[in-house]
Amino acid sequence: MVCPLAATHQSALDSLCETLLDLLDLLDLLDLLDLLALAEIRPNAIQSSRSQAVTLLEIRRHVERRLADPALNASGIAQAVGPSPHYINALFEQEQQSLMRYVLQRGLERCHQAIAQRQTAGLTISRIAFRGSFNDLAHFSRVFKKQYGVSLSALKLAE
Repeated sequence: MVCPLAATHQSALDSLCETLLDLLDLLDLLDLLDLLALAEIRPNAIQSSRSQAVTLLEIRRHVERRLADPALNASGIAQAVGPSPHYINALFEQEQQSLMRYVLQRGLERCHQAIAQRQTAGLTISRIAFRGSFNDLAHFSRVFKKQYGVSLSALKLAE
């Protein structure tokens, strides 16, 4: 005799498996879209092998996840992602950039975006800088002004 409850559970399990397979397909599609976006944003990446492009994508994802960590450095990134710091920098050199210059740029972009979108209400400039992987406010102020041509205090006053 087949238990009706077992049949219900099997149906739910089958449905769950189908959903998981759909999610895995979606993740594969998203990875492909990430690679295509990478090629669009970084045309030089097209000249790289697929393996190098995937490695760069993994490095960039790691940086995005850990950007608020002021201890983010080349050795830590290399240890987390796999390749040596030298190899990682060689990959970034193909794009006329260094790994830590990329980290600096992404930190600046994140801070600028937060300020531009008014996500900083009640936050101090030092807290905003910390969220962008900066632990030295004077350095952050200098590179921000150099990059965007406006001081942080002027932006905060404009809010």
